Amino acid sequence: AEQSRQANVTAVEDDARTAGLIGKALDEAGDDLIELRRFEAAEGTANQLSKSRNIKKIFENLPSPASSKALPIKPAVRASSSTAVTFA
Repeated sequence: AEQSRQANVTAVEDDARTAGLIGKALDEAGDDLIELRRFEAAEGTANQLSKSRNIKKIFENLPSPASSKALPIKPAVRASSSTAVTFA
């Protein structure tokens, strides 16, 4: 019982240290990392949805993002040769 309790205490202490390190990293880097992870998650979701025939039928009649005024898209200026997209 004591060994199990000690293992739980150690796990909680490790979780607290991890949360502290994540908080410190976010303070130093700002919210850019979170924003990047959101875009990566959205890209993964879009890839999965694009493979589904049922989803394609649902979205067939929707306007394309380029013609939608709800989400205007403009190219971002970057130092690299790749073209980035930002949302206005």
